[in-house]
Amino acid sequence: MSVYGRIEDESTPSWTRSQEGVGRDNQEEFEESQQARLPFFRILIWSTLVVLVSAVVPFFLGLTSLEQVQDFYAAWAMNQGGEIYTAFYGTSGLLYYFLLSITKGSILFAVFNWLALLGAGVFLFRSGYALTEQNDQSTQALTVFYLLAGALSFGGGYATILALPFLFYSLDLVTHYLAEPDSDKGFLRIGMSLSLAFFLVPLTTILYSLVLFFTLLAFNLVRRYFARGFYQLLAIGLGFSLLFYPIGYYTVYKGSFGSAISQILYPIDSLNFISNSILVDNLLFYGLLVIGIGGLSFLFMSLFLPKPLGQYILSIFSLLGLLLELTLILFSTEPIHGSRLVPLLPFIVILVLTTLHVQDVDNSSRLTRYADISSMWSRYLTRTGYLPILAMTYLLVSPFVSRYVIHVEQYQELARIETSIKSQTQTTDKIYVWDNQSGSYQSSERLSASQLLSPILHMGLAENRTKLVNDLRDNQPTMIVVNTKVTLWTEVEQLLAENYQPLQGDYKEFKIYKLK
Repeated sequence: MSVYGRIEDESTPSWTRSQEGVGRDNQEEFEESQQARLPFFRILIWSTLVVLVSAVVPFFLGLTSLEQVQDFYAAWAMNQGGEIYTAFYGTSGLLYYFLLSITKGSILFAVFNWLALLGAGVFLFRSGYALTEQNDQSTQALTVFYLLAGALSFGGGYATILALPFLFYSLDLVTHYLAEPDSDKGFLRIGMSLSLAFFLVPLTTILYSLVLFFTLLAFNLVRRYFARGFYQLLAIGLGFSLLFYPIGYYTVYKGSFGSAISQILYPIDSLNFISNSILVDNLLFYGLLVIGIGGLSFLFMSLFLPKPLGQYILSIFSLLGLLLELTLILFSTEPIHGSRLVPLLPFIVILVLTTLHVQDVDNSSRLTRYADISSMWSRYLTRTGYLPILAMTYLLVSPFVSRYVIHVEQYQELARIETSIKSQTQTTDKIYVWDNQSGSYQSSERLSASQLLSPILHMGLAENRTKLVNDLRDNQPTMIVVNTKVTLWTEVEQLLAENYQPLQGDYKEFKIYKLK
């Protein structure tokens, strides 16, 4: 009997052969009745709802994160003649900014999000079915995925969302191999898919690729598939190279290869383990959210529930990838926002898949046996189900409260200032907004005097701080808007005193300076 690649050899008496024939017929009939039924309509509805909640609503209500606003600015700047990784500071991949530039940073970008969520749902269902052969359980995984995607990506994290179909396609091929090792194919496509994902969200793709690589390595070593594992690695590497070098050559051609590498590696280079002033805030905010969405429950269920070898190996390495990704978030110095947890989603999904039911078919009957984990799954839903609801509600409601209750006067003032900038400057003039948000550039239709749009974003490296000051000195923006609640650096304060004059205005939250 073959169960997920485990082949058991038994001596079979001749008098049982007729019964085996009947059992085989029953098994084939059972498998035909249990073919995967892709819930495409459900995936379509979920994808539409998620993109409306996470992308369309935040865009029109001005609730997008600071980093996502910068990405939209990058698309707009590229259409004004700016070069990628030169006119703006970007930590995502080349294809991501290319797709943004097509839509010019408009709401049309939500179409790409919708297509990505649609494809991600399809491949996620296929992955779940490969592990469980259960439509209902695979559909439950879809529900968890879309709920988390809608809440975590509210107003940001769209680069990771775009990469999900490629990441899940690779997962689909790997899970099919873990379930049926004799079906050894598709590894060239794994490499090509991961390469496309890399040019959307590089660091998350690298961690995800390592999870799949070590899963295949451990699985093949345990099964003693040494030669098979070697040529699988070669096939994945070849597939990755087929797309990586042609696409990556663009940055070499434009002369921005060095900038691209340094900006992509910024989340690693800027990690601060010792003197991080917001470390406690990060631990409380992100730690409580991870617990709230059921992180501890999935951790327990992934590590301690009985499961086939392939699933157990996959869950272990996925957990390690999740912890590494979480480390990048906790020790970061970037502004706190719920969408920064979106890179955890691909790893959480694997943990969800490895907690599903496992089916085994008995040849002598048409009964289905399940691992005794259904009660644990039910206990998770009943005992921690309210925590994900609370966490998701907070992620959706808190931006509204911040924007339209706590800081409503600040945004009203800023809107008047943006109108004033348009009337007092030329379209070729550059400005700078010293604020904790960076939407004023597009609103006033003026380019930033620096590729670093805000003094609180991507300032984890001293060289970025120096670059911002030098940009303001060299490019001499026509107007500088200063939020009085954002700390003004001594160098910038000196620059304003020497080269700028304050403008009078009825503003409480901001000061406006114009070049002398």
